[in-house]
Amino acid sequence: MIACAGVHKSFGERRVLDAVDASVRPGCVVGLIGPNGAGKSTLLRVLAGELTPDAGTVTLDGVPLKQLRVRELALARALLPQSVELAFDFTVRELVLLGRSAHSPVETKACAEVVQSCLEVVGLERRANDLATSLSGGERQRAHLARVLAQIGLGKTGRYLVLDEPVSSQDPAWQLRLLEILRGVARRGAGVVMVLHDVNLAARSCDELVLMHEGRVAHRGVPSEALEPARLREVFDVEASVDADPASPSAPRVSFRLSEQNPLSARTGA
Repeated sequence: MIACAGVHKSFGERRVLDAVDASVRPGCVVGLIGPNGAGKSTLLRVLAGELTPDAGTVTLDGVPLKQLRVRELALARALLPQSVELAFDFTVRELVLLGRSAHSPVETKACAEVVQSCLEVVGLERRANDLATSLSGGERQRAHLARVLAQIGLGKTGRYLVLDEPVSSQDPAWQLRLLEILRGVARRGAGVVMVLHDVNLAARSCDELVLMHEGRVAHRGVPSEALEPARLREVFDVEASVDADPASPSAPRVSFRLSEQNPLSARTGA
């Protein structure tokens, strides 16, 4: 399990995380949701070990992340930020192969097989020899997802995916497909934690939601508990109605409208 307890993080005078507790267990998909500036991406980077908190603890299976060597951490978890800049003209296959660098300093047969599997999973096997810079935004996002999938071997117990907006550039079909891929990774025993802005996609794809507001955790629980209208009104400043999702009856579906008190209402004439 990756877990943080009592985490505080500030940037200058601005406190971004305030006494945050969160965790992701093997076999579980956790979604971080909340308004812009709530601290979701910062929390994700703290859980991945990319940011060191000012206070509090972050552990992997009970071991503080700061005690792990870089390679140990790379073998245990893979981080996909919102955007990744390519410094060199890698082919798509070479980009995905970078995910195997912690496993072996040279390409092995096993690495090649994992890379091929990951390319097929994200639908880019036919673009393997193309330059990654030639891909569309959505294709490039899928290539980077393939890279982090290769890093954790498509999901094994004790490994984790840490993802910031992994479907933001995708059309509806690929959003659903990629989220199903991530659920498959969890079924194989890995833990998945990701930031999602689409509340309904989060409700459909996550086992647990962490609802964040002003740097704190407003609620942690299953989607049906986290997405109560009163909580959504407090956190997002919107009116919400919740019913069953026809495409996934076990998941809640949320409809939003601006509340009269929301200052954006006056701007839009709502």
